[in-house]
Amino acid sequence: WDPGQVNRELQKYTSRLQNVFLDGSGHLVLRGLNTPYAGNTYTSGRIESNGYFSFKFGRVEVSAKLPAGIGSFPGIIAMGTTGTWPQCGELALVEQYGQDKSWFYASANAGTAIGSGSTGNVKYTFPNATTASSDFHVYSLDWTSDHIVFQVDGIEITRTTFATSSPFYTIPEYLVLDLALGGNMGGTIDSSAFPMDMVVDYVRVYSF
Repeated sequence: WDPGQVNRELQKYTSRLQNVFLDGSGHLVLRGLNTPYAGNTYTSGRIESNGYFSFKFGRVEVSAKLPAGIGSFPGIIAMGTTGTWPQCGELALVEQYGQDKSWFYASANAGTAIGSGSTGNVKYTFPNATTASSDFHVYSLDWTSDHIVFQVDGIEITRTTFATSSPFYTIPEYLVLDLALGGNMGGTIDSSAFPMDMVVDYVRVYSF
């Protein structure tokens, strides 16, 4: 989509191989660029499995390196297949805001009703500020019929329980990998940091 549709982000997502590609070493790369394209200053990559793959209950693991560039806003998310946000249910394994790359948020969002399972943003800080971009880490969640546990490298970040009225009990989820730029979460973009790459080694989903 075009810039500005979500959170005032500045990128245009494209289907070009410059923005989404395989690197020849078994990795998927989502690349943010600041070379003008079709009247847009910034372009980037996004992949979602909506309409192709969804699941309900199971374990998700994503091994990825996050971009080091200031102003990038990468996300690894599961989103409900029906309804509007947040009542559709969103499970954010990673949302890394743009100005400080030493931490990220994990969260469950399903509205404010009692038993929804919403957590708000839960912050995790890496032991080493550069580790998110210099090494692959495994971002995961375990989703059962009554609770969800978020982890990174096997370390529990947070957990939540939910009722049968929650979208997390009733609605399947699809997966989203994206690299946003600027906007409310990305903030000021460092123009010298391009290209900005989110490198994905694997995405695995296990059923319970």
